[in-house]
Order: sequence, then C-alpha cells, then structure tokens
Amino acid sequence: MSPTPIRVVQGEQQVPATIVFARGAGTTGAATLTVDRLPSTVTATVSPNPLAGDTAQLRLDISPNHPSGGIRFVVRARVGQREVVDSVDLITQLFVPPDAGLLPDVSALTVTAGGSAILGVQVRRTGGYAAPVTPDTLATTDYGSELTAIVQRRNFLGTQFHPERSGTAGARVLQNFLRGASCC
Repeated sequence: MSPTPIRVVQGEQQVPATIVFARGAGTTGAATLTVDRLPSTVTATVSPNPLAGDTAQLRLDISPNHPSGGIRFVVRARVGQREVVDSVDLITQLFVPPDAGLLPDVSALTVTAGGSAILGVQVRRTGGYAAPVTPDTLATTDYGSELTAIVQRRNFLGTQFHPERSGTAGARVLQNFLRGASCC
C-alpha cells in the first residue's frame, strides 16, 4: 500500500486521501481495508470497501478539538489469508486565525539626518471581528467602511490589529504606541 503522510490544519473536519493497494503476484479477490490506532478525535471511512481494484478513498473526519501534532495510524488490507499492513502519519498543524496585518507605506519617505518622519501605515483587516467606531475610538481604518483601529477608555488602550505579527513595521508601531501612551 502507498498512503503518504497526510497534513491538515487544525480545525479541518474532512480530509480526503487515496490508498493504492499493490497486489502481489497471484493475489486476486476483494481486499478488506481497515484503519486502526486512530484517536477518538478522528474517524475513518474507506470507500469502496471491500476493494476489488487497486485504489480506494480514505476520508478522515476530524473533530474540531483534535490537537495539533503528529499521530501514526495503521491501514490494513486483507485478501484471504494474506494481510498487508502500512502505517500513515497524520500531521496536524496549529491553526493560526487570520487577523489584520500592517502595510507600511515607505514609497515617499525621506528622513534628514537627526530629523524625524511620519510613516504611513495601512491596517488591512482579514479577521472576522470589526470594532465599530465609538466615542472611545482613537484611530480608524477604512475597510469598505470605517472601522476602529485603536481604542482608549480611561487608562486602557487596545488595537484591532496585531502589530506583533507584522515584523519590523509592527514592532515599530508597538514601540511608538507605548511611548505615546501618556494616558497610562
């Protein structure tokens, strides 16, 4: 058999894979396929089963709470008294939800030695939550409509975007944000 490692992202709930069963010389008849050693967060369906040909579809149904990491499960093919066993790795990568990113605009930036400059930063929202504009809004961004980018209430400040996930430009935004946080 030739299943290859199966890679999924945490939260994917149906994962298709193909099993190719290489029959030995003289092996005829339908092969019964079974899947063993799966955790309770994963179930498997093989179709067709029994397998008259050489290729079957394996569908893994993965629970949303299946953890990230790797597991090894077993696929067995039995034809009469002959059994072929192969192991398959299921690698579940951690799901990182899409958020918002920073796009620095440095196309027209000129800085004189010892001087300062203002860097334009565009916030691009890609996540599912958008804070409405309220009297507590300090900065907004336009993403089809005006949304809150930075909010302040009493001595609390918050951002809608995640500058820590935007490399050097995001680190600079955080530094400037903290330097300018005179309310705190």
